[in-house]
Amino acid sequence: MKFKNKDLKELYDNKNFQKILDFYLFNCPVISNGKKVSKRAKTFEELSYEPGDYTSFINAMKELCTYNFQYISCDDNLSIELTYKGLKKKFVEDTEFIIIKSKNKMNKTETLFYSIRNALAHGSFDYKKLTNDMIYFFESNSSKSGEIISYMSLTSTTLLKWIDLFELRKKKTNRRKKFN
Repeated sequence: MKFKNKDLKELYDNKNFQKILDFYLFNCPVISNGKKVSKRAKTFEELSYEPGDYTSFINAMKELCTYNFQYISCDDNLSIELTYKGLKKKFVEDTEFIIIKSKNKMNKTETLFYSIRNALAHGSFDYKKLTNDMIYFFESNSSKSGEIISYMSLTSTTLLKWIDLFELRKKKTNRRKKFN
């Protein structure tokens, strides 16, 4: 993926981008290699997420996507590359998609959050203005092997809805912890 927008100044004043950056970069709820990827965040583990919680959460996330959404899970790096190259030709500019493989010991939900965080942290993202929205293109690589973990195209609307969903679920798991 080539990143065309080298100058990100117009994003810095965008309140939606600031909220996206704050949540996905600074408050990412994921543990990688036994360490929090963000020291500020409460992790899924600290929020007492159970296996069924991850599945229902990612399913709810998929339902919140609005622009011709495609979710494709791959098993290896070659599959991700081929899938991305093949589908890139078919996508219209406002298509939201996720092409992803699980990273090491992470489940798909954790890998999804980690991938967005990783792309933002390392500048591996681009954006394009739509009529009433902004669409972001993310590419995430493994820091050790350099293998592609994911390609994503998501609107700011979707990313913000996912933040709201996470916050809502966080409140529910906190309530559940109080009663157990």
